[in-house]
Amino acid sequence: MEKKLIFNKKGIYLAVLIAVAGALLLTYCYKIDAVPFIRVDDGGLLEVSRTFALHGYLGSRMLEAGHNESRYFHIHPPFFYLLNGLLFKLIGFGILQGRVLALLASFLVLLTVPWLYRSLARFQLATEDAWLLAIMFLSNPFYFIMARYVRPEMPTLLLSLLAILAYLRSERSKGSFYLLLGGLLAGLAVLTHFYGIYALIYLMVCWLFSRKEGKLARAALILAGFILPLVPYLIWLFSDFNSFYFQVIVVRKSLESFNFGGILLRYAAFFVNYKTLNATLLFLAGMLWAVADRRRMTNEQWRTIGRILGPALCFLPIFIVMPRMSEYYYLVLLPFVYFTVIYLKQIFGRPVSLLIGLFIVINLSGLGFYWHKYHDYDYYRYAGKLKAVLPRPGDFAVAGNMSLYPGLLEYKFYAFENSSLAPDNDCQTYAGFARRIKELNIKYIIYQESHLKQHFHAAYLGRYLSDHCRVFGKVNDPGYGSEGQKRDNQIVIYQVIK
Repeated sequence: MEKKLIFNKKGIYLAVLIAVAGALLLTYCYKIDAVPFIRVDDGGLLEVSRTFALHGYLGSRMLEAGHNESRYFHIHPPFFYLLNGLLFKLIGFGILQGRVLALLASFLVLLTVPWLYRSLARFQLATEDAWLLAIMFLSNPFYFIMARYVRPEMPTLLLSLLAILAYLRSERSKGSFYLLLGGLLAGLAVLTHFYGIYALIYLMVCWLFSRKEGKLARAALILAGFILPLVPYLIWLFSDFNSFYFQVIVVRKSLESFNFGGILLRYAAFFVNYKTLNATLLFLAGMLWAVADRRRMTNEQWRTIGRILGPALCFLPIFIVMPRMSEYYYLVLLPFVYFTVIYLKQIFGRPVSLLIGLFIVINLSGLGFYWHKYHDYDYYRYAGKLKAVLPRPGDFAVAGNMSLYPGLLEYKFYAFENSSLAPDNDCQTYAGFARRIKELNIKYIIYQESHLKQHFHAAYLGRYLSDHCRVFGKVNDPGYGSEGQKRDNQIVIYQVIK
């Protein structure tokens, strides 16, 4: 009777976990083209893939600044944009289509991590813990946003995890296939985003401590797989290296943050950003509990935690030399942070289970707040209002935020983030800005409240609107116009008259 009762409790617990995970999965598939709301990255990154789908090359006309951006655009490595471009060829262009790749990758991550954990920590996850882990991912608002955003982070994470999994599989098998595959997947991860290099670093660290025979041959296979997809990329990059140098080194000021203070600030912001703080606190609380009750931890269990955190430890140091450390990259740490806590739950039981439960409740509250705040945002309705005020497309250009690109496809459109318009390149002047507006034949400027918060707009745009423009029309929108910062926004469309 007691065994039956225990089984019933476990069965109910598992059923609840499955139901919660299923409900969360449904939210991930609902209103994909509206939530999260469309921001600058969506517009800029969609254009590169659409250019490839239409013309066969990676370019951005709206960011053309005289350095061949319209044919060679280097915002990130190209693999993500190539895949999205192929999707556009198959299923058409749109915000929903542009977000499908990241969404699919987020689901594949959930399927990959149990296999990875089995190889990494050398034990099988219980069924209920596997579902609990899925809820930890799916309930996190940060994971939700990255799963439905036109950015390369989620595919990079998936490729990196698969590369690590392939190498770990090679340790238990004969032959060279998995070594070559691990290197190839690591190379594709780097081709999706540069920080994917951590996968190769982890593979080489594991190789260094491996006791299998033929170490030099194994290293050669890993590196051969890694280099293989990089060869065509390097040929493409060096076919117009000046465009890469200007776009990545000059405009993005990639060399300016190589200083001790800059490095410390990058790491501090990375861990305490509001998008990442919850997972950081969960991890720290779990580890503090383990230290406080360390008598219950065996040396082998500490070594297991070290193996779990190995890939994360290979990831963090790369930002000492890489110039930018966005909170988006925290996505890499989530699988290893979560698995560490799940592993500690198996050791300590209820205390860590309560931590996980609190974490999930807070995340679900955050996810609910996010949906409530943005559920009625309608980007295409907003774009339709703008087009109702603008004249029909003709022999003129429109300027505005990069996020407007998907909604104004019919127009010749230039983004204010264009480096030839911004003073941040240290060579632009107000007269040069006005001259560039004329050269691009920009006749209409869409002005949003968010412009007031940026140095470029405060420095030149406000003055230019006063000196050279008149109000052509106004649009009110409940969601857009302030990059989601406030409700009931007024967007002003100016006409250049002199």
